[in-house]
Amino acid sequence: MQPIVSVSNLSFAYQNKQVLRNINLDIYEGETVCLLGPNGCGKTTLLNCIHNTLHIQEGKILICGRDVNTYSVTELARLMGYVFQEHTAPFPYTSLEVVRMGRTPHLGFFQSPSKQDTEFAYSIMEELGIAHLATKRYTNISGGERQLVLIARTLCQEPKIILFDEPTSHLDYKNQALVLHILKKLSQRGITIIMTSHFPNHVWNLGDKVAMMGYGGFVAMGNVEEVMTEENLSRTYGIDVHIYEVVKNGKIERFCTPEIGL
Repeated sequence: MQPIVSVSNLSFAYQNKQVLRNINLDIYEGETVCLLGPNGCGKTTLLNCIHNTLHIQEGKILICGRDVNTYSVTELARLMGYVFQEHTAPFPYTSLEVVRMGRTPHLGFFQSPSKQDTEFAYSIMEELGIAHLATKRYTNISGGERQLVLIARTLCQEPKIILFDEPTSHLDYKNQALVLHILKKLSQRGITIIMTSHFPNHVWNLGDKVAMMGYGGFVAMGNVEEVMTEENLSRTYGIDVHIYEVVKNGKIERFCTPEIGL
């Protein structure tokens, strides 16, 4: 089986600062891959390279077996969506209008969204439980609601791959759980998800694979059950991390915490 995303010997530097060195990563259709690591280790940079927002200096990135550099912006947008960590709308669009913007890659030059495009956008909002936000100004809704609207907009693109940059950052506990639930549903629909996170505990609830990043490269990478160890987490974050297990309804649940009293 061919990877839907293949990163080979990737290196990237901002001027004289090397951020990524010799990165190799294969991701298959329908997988959810979580990128963990400390601030500044290159997680978002790697997403931007995969999205071709940043152009790599060395190595190669293949999307569906094709070099990412050979795609037009529109072609890539039909395959890949990107939910950014933060987004501010320059104009007070309604939430439905923001979601409908996801249809742009499917429109011709000077073509306006059709009634069908609007209905499709609204149906996605209904699916995500945010139809009540349709007429509300995007600039006036909460951070958690904006994140859900951005996910809906990305789904409007009908992509095969979605990149999420810390999708639960700035969200309260309930909205974190809601976003994770949505990501799980997207994965079950066969959408490939690559996400960065500052919350290792989310990986046990969501990921198929995990890639732990240090400064410049991977500390460990592979299946969640194999890679999520105290040793790897401690190496990744530079602190002692302990993993605990509890049994609930016959199922083992895992979570980790840092050593108290650093």
